[in-house]
Amino acid sequence: MNFDKIREELLLLDKPQLLIVNETNIDEYCYVAKSLEFLNTRNSPDIIIKIDSCGGNVRASLNIYDAIRLYGGKKQGIVASKASSMAAVILQACDERCCTKHGHILIHHVNLSIDLCHLQSKTKRDQIIEEMELEQESVFKILTAKTGKNRSIIKATCARNKAMTAEEALRFGLIDKII
Repeated sequence: MNFDKIREELLLLDKPQLLIVNETNIDEYCYVAKSLEFLNTRNSPDIIIKIDSCGGNVRASLNIYDAIRLYGGKKQGIVASKASSMAAVILQACDERCCTKHGHILIHHVNLSIDLCHLQSKTKRDQIIEEMELEQESVFKILTAKTGKNRSIIKATCARNKAMTAEEALRFGLIDKII
């Protein structure tokens, strides 16, 4: 990843924009963290974070969420088309959460792609379950805090695993406005 090129692009914009359009993984975390770190050295200008992602790695996504949440300037998140899975959680780090009229947002329970060898060991299986429970609890806390919904409503909505329209996401409290 060429961070010098990213820095140059950020400086050319009146209002810096970050794009979260890929799978949310360690590379995406590095891009977001380095970009925000750079912008913090430039007096933390207000930024736009455009999201069009299916989500991805839970740990990397929670790190992206924290990096955005801790950024010094105002953060406007815009869902261009979709914010699914952990991308919907990342959106919650923004001060203003927006979605296009035809965009969709999906929240669901955390899941992992796990090799069979990890499931064959009871110790490893128990460790994976414990990690997933902790990550799921983090997601529930973020969603309850930002939506104002109680844990049981968040849990039931995640269990449905169904994308919400922009209107439904607005009523639910996942976004602040439709653009």
